[in-house]
Amino acid sequence: MIHPRRAVFRGIVAVGALLFSATAARAQDAVITGRVISDRQEPLGSAGLIIEELRITATTTSDGRYTITVPAARVRGQEIVLRVRAIGFKPSSRALTLTAGSQTIDFTLLYDVNLLQAVVVTGVQEATEAVKVPFFVSRVDSSQMPVVGQDALTQLKGKVPGVEITSGSGRPGAQPSVLLRGPTSINSQGRSQDPLYIVDGIQISGQLPDLNPSDIESIEVVEGAAGSALYGAYAGNGVINITTRSGRRALDGVHFSLRSEGGVGDIERDFGLAHFQALVTDETGTRFCQAVTGQPLCARTFDYNAEAARINNAPGDFALNPAGFPVDPGATIAGNTLRQRFQVSPWPGTSYNAVAQTVHPNASTRNNADMTGRFAGTTFYASASNETDGGAIRFLQGFTRNSFRANVDQVIGTDWTVAVRSFYSRSTQDGLNQEGGGQAFFRLTRVPAVVNVLQTDTLGRLYIRPNLQGGGSQNENPLWSLQNTERSDITDRFIGGGIVQYSPTSWFKLEGNLSYDVRTQNSLQFNDKGFRTTSNNPTANNGSIFRQNAGDRGLNAGVNASFNHDFSADLRTHYLLSYSYRYTYSDFENGQGNTLLAKGITSLINATANQAIRSSVTELRGIGLIAGGGLEYKNRYVLDGLIRRDGLSVFGSDQRWATFGRAAATWLVAREPWWPVPQISELKLRGSYGTAGGAPNLTAQYEAFTLGAGGTFTLDVLGNSNLRPELHKDLEAAVDVELLNRYGLNVTYARSTIDHQIIPVPVSASTGFQTQWTNAGALLNKTWEASLNLPLIQHHDLSWSMRFIYDRNRSTITALDVPPFFYGSTLQATDQIFQAKVGERLGTFYGRRFITSCSELPAPYNTQCGGPTSAFQRNDDGVIVWGWGSRTTCGKPSCPVGAPRGA
Repeated sequence: MIHPRRAVFRGIVAVGALLFSATAARAQDAVITGRVISDRQEPLGSAGLIIEELRITATTTSDGRYTITVPAARVRGQEIVLRVRAIGFKPSSRALTLTAGSQTIDFTLLYDVNLLQAVVVTGVQEATEAVKVPFFVSRVDSSQMPVVGQDALTQLKGKVPGVEITSGSGRPGAQPSVLLRGPTSINSQGRSQDPLYIVDGIQISGQLPDLNPSDIESIEVVEGAAGSALYGAYAGNGVINITTRSGRRALDGVHFSLRSEGGVGDIERDFGLAHFQALVTDETGTRFCQAVTGQPLCARTFDYNAEAARINNAPGDFALNPAGFPVDPGATIAGNTLRQRFQVSPWPGTSYNAVAQTVHPNASTRNNADMTGRFAGTTFYASASNETDGGAIRFLQGFTRNSFRANVDQVIGTDWTVAVRSFYSRSTQDGLNQEGGGQAFFRLTRVPAVVNVLQTDTLGRLYIRPNLQGGGSQNENPLWSLQNTERSDITDRFIGGGIVQYSPTSWFKLEGNLSYDVRTQNSLQFNDKGFRTTSNNPTANNGSIFRQNAGDRGLNAGVNASFNHDFSADLRTHYLLSYSYRYTYSDFENGQGNTLLAKGITSLINATANQAIRSSVTELRGIGLIAGGGLEYKNRYVLDGLIRRDGLSVFGSDQRWATFGRAAATWLVAREPWWPVPQISELKLRGSYGTAGGAPNLTAQYEAFTLGAGGTFTLDVLGNSNLRPELHKDLEAAVDVELLNRYGLNVTYARSTIDHQIIPVPVSASTGFQTQWTNAGALLNKTWEASLNLPLIQHHDLSWSMRFIYDRNRSTITALDVPPFFYGSTLQATDQIFQAKVGERLGTFYGRRFITSCSELPAPYNTQCGGPTSAFQRNDDGVIVWGWGSRTTCGKPSCPVGAPRGA
């Protein structure tokens, strides 16, 4: 029998033994705690800490505190390095001995106002601090984008030297064009001179306006072939890599954010239209002379507004013919305008501003909701956004986009990480039919000041032809097509990808990636039955339909193996082997026709005449193989090199493979022990040489035929099985300086030669073809770039910095294997404005200019210039014009500028 007291005592001893054992077990763990603050004593939340030797990570809380627990089984009294990094700050590290028990390690991080310590992932073989990258890479992160931009690209304006961002259209939703270090092709028909765009490691097909700018965490820009050599044949124009937000730095739990903003769209400024006229009027200057065959000048006159009402109030589908003018210097010229009339007389009655009437500021709104969270080894970021931009043009609805994003990162054990990125958007827009100086904006330039484009007829319709001068359809009311042509473009975009990373040791990492990018667009353009025109036009009056479905699909896959080996504490090396596969598929089908059977039906079957169907399918396949390596010595000497071999189906069948590569070096001079100027906190010298490619357009290597009437084929473009990519060879040298850990200066010189220019050249008539795409020239770009960063105020709640950017590029044609030729755009009178010849600077305009000196006139006219009664005079704008001859006065209402007036 057991005594009760003895049993109780034994129980207490047993419990005490268990508690002691548990306490002893916990005592074997190593616990590291501390706080991370800025050099201005501000707590830094979401700072990341890592012990690379153990592959253990932690994140600070909102008050900057952290705790790292190392299991007892991994505590052996070894030496480790605890590293900490936060966005916008210079990283720090601390060596310590890992022992059982608790240690406190605090960190104070300096502001990295010049982002020299920021980690760069674009163009490099492994994630690298910017200060050690031996070629040009500029990084713009969220700290430099406190206000969300209109799109992903405009946020780069004024932040990166050598980046030229221009908008060829003010239409909401239109993507601006980006040029890095000047033009790279003499002829870019069928392709673009924009850089290669990458989003979360996915080389995308299509445009960027589908993206939500609020999702962007950072943008990295690579200029020059050395940095873009990693991406091969599609990266000769440079690379822009966009990284979207994730939950990797999220605090435990879920955190929500809401943002809403609104505004009004408007044009930048008015542009002048003529406020004077050169038409013949009666003696009162209020009625216009009518051209009547066989009658004296001004035998019959008319009131402008009354005549406009007469021709526009016709009940049919077109306006009546207006009365003619005896002298008409309009879109079509009638009469001897040079010798008889001058554009100096005001319009009678009320004058209008057609630009102001066309512009109608519309509201724009952007609403964004996102959440960021962390649960154990899972972090995530998700967002939903709605953007509406009504633009500034009357009757147009503008651009609307709804988008959704989900980014998830998962840590599995100590060896595996999985990252998934997904994005979907749907956008709607109108006005694409007005692009490139479309009919409404072209007609706007034809509107005289006497015209009220908002005037309606007795049936409530806008005047179709308020301009009575010659030119017919060119004098259509610019608002008519904006109001009555239905145009709709609906775009769906999905970008998704996953990256799996396996790191069994600290010196080896294997990574696989797979991504898919799909973009589809459905378009409709519809003029309903009864569409009005300026004159009788049954084809247009009976309506027309255009429908198109277009799609781009891209599949990217790759495997990367990276290795690291430290020969000593001072000499570290890394190596890379990579394989990538790219497949893109593009197709479109469209149909159109006119002469509609029924009103209001947008189905193509409603069109009964001029029916046409077109379709196209293109496929591209590519393989990339990379081998590279680099070394770092004493934390101040960096060498880097790689070779890439690309095989692409767009190359000629006999030239399917091309080789690119780079060699680059960096010297961090200010880290030398003998450096005598401590005020210069960083001095970096770098140089690089690299090559990258400019791929031909998809069809350049193939024969092209034109299908004519009766099903006959006409030979057009001769194929070229030896067509190679353009080869960009870039030599770059630069110096980066940081003063007092605060002020940053960068100066870069780059010399780029772009060989094997792809140009369409005439071929021998014996071939039966007209032209052939061939490699037939070279460009030379010389570029100077400089940036100066002056952070005036840097505080947790307030920052103010000034940045000065300078860049200059000169592009010269240095070789041309064909005779010199003129070229230009497809717009009216612009097809011959540039000349391609050896020694010519690319972009030099050729055309006409106004004479400003009498000596520039040819004989004998130069002797008739300059005197008070000479035939040629200098006008108020300093231009020589045929003027006044021997007359000394002129009568009202029309006299040349500067001419004396008389009775």
